[in-house]
Amino acid sequence: MSLHVYRTGCWNTFRESRNRYFLLKFVRRLSDTASSLRPGLILGCGSNVVDHFVYVNNQPVRSSKSLLSHDDSSTKTNVSPNSWSHVCVGGVTLNHLSWASRLRAKCGLLAAQGTDSIGESIREACKQYGIFTEDIVVSSQYSSSSSVVFYNSKGERSIVMARGATSLMDREFVKEHFSSSLDKACILSTEISQVPLSGVLYLLRRASEKGIPSVLDVDVSLTTACQVETKLGSELEFIDCLHSASVVKLSLSEAESLVRYLFPVCKLEDTTCSVMQFSSILLEKLSSAKMVIVTLGSRGSVLTSNVGSVFVASHNDTRVVDTTGAGDAYLGGVLAYLYHYGFPNSESRLLILGQVASRCASLCCGFVGGLAPLDFSLETCLADLKNSRVEAWFPESHV
Repeated sequence: MSLHVYRTGCWNTFRESRNRYFLLKFVRRLSDTASSLRPGLILGCGSNVVDHFVYVNNQPVRSSKSLLSHDDSSTKTNVSPNSWSHVCVGGVTLNHLSWASRLRAKCGLLAAQGTDSIGESIREACKQYGIFTEDIVVSSQYSSSSSVVFYNSKGERSIVMARGATSLMDREFVKEHFSSSLDKACILSTEISQVPLSGVLYLLRRASEKGIPSVLDVDVSLTTACQVETKLGSELEFIDCLHSASVVKLSLSEAESLVRYLFPVCKLEDTTCSVMQFSSILLEKLSSAKMVIVTLGSRGSVLTSNVGSVFVASHNDTRVVDTTGAGDAYLGGVLAYLYHYGFPNSESRLLILGQVASRCASLCCGFVGGLAPLDFSLETCLADLKNSRVEAWFPESHV
């Protein structure tokens, strides 16, 4: 064995032991102190829908047909003809609030809903998870949000959304209905997905004025958000939202779209080093950001803050059924950590945050939908983390 290999092996063993030590230390501390909650709520403003999940052989393509099921079960007389479909409550924001609430964070939803059965189902789900509904604006004049999700055996999915009353939540709407709601918040969580960008931007700026940290989930790309068919808002509003948030989370595809807009002559390579470099540049560029998170699907995620940058590998011990809510579950873990402990003050704590979030995402891939299972709890999450092997990679500059 060469000296180089020997040293590398020793370093990897030391690094793994150190990472595991910090994780177990966090687990013990969280077990002891998680019941002592911070004052205030995680207030989430964004998508809350009833999802209709449809299992298909192949994802729908324009001007084509696709079979609903991979077998002939729907033709058997003893099987329901709807066995290929599921109806679940969900939505980007409601999903991540459900995971945070199961990790003992107090949460509330800012939303607009109808008196229809869809709205009733969403509000009932909130009550099951202990998510406060006092700030939901309900009217018989509104229609609640819904979507159709096509997914296949690989967990891949395509989503068609009907925004309903969520599309009404522009600057004037949120100013009228939610300005005072922020007084009860310790964290604001919102999205670029269904809410008009003017409404998102207003809440982010108000939170900043009140000294409330904010988390922005960039669920659709700049191109998609600003195209004529969607028209959530303008490109300027999109960029201003990024500048106004304390934490910006986006997927690799959204990051690639952002690179094309911000740095036209550059290309984001699909490598961990390239994503880390992009995250560091974006963190410096965004005026209010304390943390940038880029999720890389089944590979893992990159978390960057002023204390450093880490790569956290995904937990791949769950059979993938549906990936629809994985990113939402991930953010739920992020919110729960921030709620209990605030922003990480070291790379080791940044790593722990990523581990908690990654575990939530992995568990979410094992079933259809994005809401946390009601039997998922802080205790089961901590027990799971105790038994997990920590895999993380630090850039050479941080070694």
